[in-house]
Amino acid sequence: MSLVEYILTYTTRGECKCGQCIDRRSSPDPIGHSVDMIFFQVATANHPTLAEFIELSRSHQSEFEDVDPFDGKEHSYIELGGWLGDQGIALQYMALGHMLEAFTVDTPRSMLGSDLSEDIVRDMAGMGLVTVTYTPTSV
Repeated sequence: MSLVEYILTYTTRGECKCGQCIDRRSSPDPIGHSVDMIFFQVATANHPTLAEFIELSRSHQSEFEDVDPFDGKEHSYIELGGWLGDQGIALQYMALGHMLEAFTVDTPRSMLGSDLSEDIVRDMAGMGLVTVTYTPTSV
């Protein structure tokens, strides 16, 4: 199974909240524990494992960009989108890694609080300010 297939198999994505996603669809937000990725909510499905997630991430070969999400640097969904070939898949990857406790997700809301207007949150997120940093204790 490829990393992208793994992401699609082990996550459920909710409705687009920005209104601009090319892959916009009309699906409800996932039920249960989910991660707010600003553009949409993501939940796990089908019981993913941290070991398999890490193994597939480390063996992933990109046609576009080389990225090591476990290098201790902050990685945006834009960068990971180049690595995975799709920014939406990158956001699902980030959320999955967060729920498996491999990553910490940072968004404008998590960094600056809930007092920001939705327009400012979306603008900041659109500039790439949705990022992950690996959690060293889990890798």
